[in-house]
Amino acid sequence: MEIQSKMWKRCIFLALSVLYMVYSTESKNRQTRTTHSKCYSFLGCFTLDSTMPLPQEPNTINSTTMLFNRVSSGSPVATIGAQTFLTDIKQFGSYVDTRKETKVIVHGFMHSAKTAWVPKIKDELLKRGDFNVLVVDWSHGNGPDYDQAASNTYMVGTELAYLINHMKQHYALNTSGVHIIGHSLGAQVSGHAGHRIHKVGRITGLDPAEPHFTFPDPDTRLDSSDADFVDIIHTDGSVFKGFAGYGLKTALGHVDFYVNGGEHQPGCEEPTPSSINALLHGGVAKSINSPCKFYGHFCSSFSDFDSGHCNGCQGGLCPRMGYDVDRSSQKGSYYLATTSVSPFCEK
Repeated sequence: MEIQSKMWKRCIFLALSVLYMVYSTESKNRQTRTTHSKCYSFLGCFTLDSTMPLPQEPNTINSTTMLFNRVSSGSPVATIGAQTFLTDIKQFGSYVDTRKETKVIVHGFMHSAKTAWVPKIKDELLKRGDFNVLVVDWSHGNGPDYDQAASNTYMVGTELAYLINHMKQHYALNTSGVHIIGHSLGAQVSGHAGHRIHKVGRITGLDPAEPHFTFPDPDTRLDSSDADFVDIIHTDGSVFKGFAGYGLKTALGHVDFYVNGGEHQPGCEEPTPSSINALLHGGVAKSINSPCKFYGHFCSSFSDFDSGHCNGCQGGLCPRMGYDVDRSSQKGSYYLATTSVSPFCEK
């Protein structure tokens, strides 16, 4: 008995020693984490973790912002690009009707403004209301090198913030009427922009990208402080390469929706561009005008939800995922299930 007791004590001591060494190593890594910086003319300076490259020059990324409204149909009313940003900004702002709400769409990694879901959401928004719709295309700086693309989100977000702040200062744009919708790395662009604009009304993050955006400092990623209301839709947080997912599973917003658990989607065995497009087409885009409703349910885990333990709603109300979520006073993390085919809502 005494020998057994000594063995237990020795095992506990060894376990505590290992935990101490792991903690000490992690603490040392955090303390020795290094950064590097660079300044870019009127857009200011960026200080990033040294695990990331610094953002490329604005002219290299060559982002373009296009303005659409109900009159313009399929063609932009005005366009502003990085090459002539400062010379065109005044003229671009004059085309924006600042009496109207402004919607901004930002694509993510390896997509562009021509990727099918982007014009789809733009058209659905203009069908829903008489808005200014800005579409940001940064396809010259969003891949295939993911590390560089992740770094470039800081530059693109800062350019977008500069444009919106200019319209606020010179054309009385009401930033509380600005709603930025970003997917993947575009969600991180949205966060960087919101961080640099006072009182953005809303940011919707569609699968905010995870790699390079797990630092505890909220200034480095999208979070609830970046707008008056931040809603997040998680669909692709499954782990790949053993350490991270394509999308963050961490709750980031005032309301976070975990669709089918937030990791794997029915009918999407692999997170291919076509499967992501189908989800954005059928879910987010359709939520703008379709009677199809995606209601979230408060639950401690998706397994409990999937087992039917959490089908009720707090106070008789369930937040509706998608465009109309800001009409709900409910906050927190919610789970919902979808079907595998369009329109994806369960009847």
